[in-house]
Amino acid sequence: MNLHDIIKKSRNSEMFTREEITAMLALQPNTLETYVIMAESSRISRKVSGNRAEIHAQLAVNLAPCPRDCMFCSFAVANNIFRTSTTVSSADAASQACHFEEDGANAIYIMATATFDIGSILKLP
Repeated sequence: MNLHDIIKKSRNSEMFTREEITAMLALQPNTLETYVIMAESSRISRKVSGNRAEIHAQLAVNLAPCPRDCMFCSFAVANNIFRTSTTVSSADAASQACHFEEDGANAIYIMATATFDIGSILKLP
């Protein structure tokens, strides 16, 4: 992989081959090549987004120990973080989402346990 050719191809909006993508993904962290590709990625991202950041918000519609026990998740019973169960009403969820939007969020993620009936939150007033 020739780094100069990769950057030239990127600047010309050309498609990368599978081999080129594989080679870029195989680069070791903390190398000049990796940093150059990261800088080019940042340039593209800033161009596409008009140099505006995304502001994400998370809205927990229920907080409870989850019996699915996914070890990556703080809701997992085994992680012992949540001991009681609370659920936000549809009206409160809608209100909180509106506040997030007013505060500048352009992406709102609903967080819930795996056993939560997501359909219940869709019944907004």
